[in-house]
Amino acid sequence: MKKLLILLFLLVAAVSVKAQSEFFCRTTVQTSVDSWNYRVWKESFWNAPGTIQINVTQNYTGGGSSSTGWQPFTNGMTAGTVGLGTSAVIEIRILHLLTGAVLYQFPVTNVCLH
Repeated sequence: MKKLLILLFLLVAAVSVKAQSEFFCRTTVQTSVDSWNYRVWKESFWNAPGTIQINVTQNYTGGGSSSTGWQPFTNGMTAGTVGLGTSAVIEIRILHLLTGAVLYQFPVTNVCLH
């Protein structure tokens, strides 16, 4: 019975994170011949159950990476720039308003359709 409850809890948590991530998407805007800005958007009708933060990690083809660290999220913000030989991982986390504990954390993988 205990194992069944744990499995049920994990399933609910996974579905909840997936549901939260569907409210975010990213676009790319070419800024020069070999670089692009990532912009991140949140659905305007949805209100997060806490404070939203964003982190962008740049991964370099030759090895290594750099990170912006967790920063406040603003809808439509430029999250980072990528160029030839780099890729970016954009993550969102939502913090509990009172305790600051992480409620949800997930990568932004959806591409905006607008």
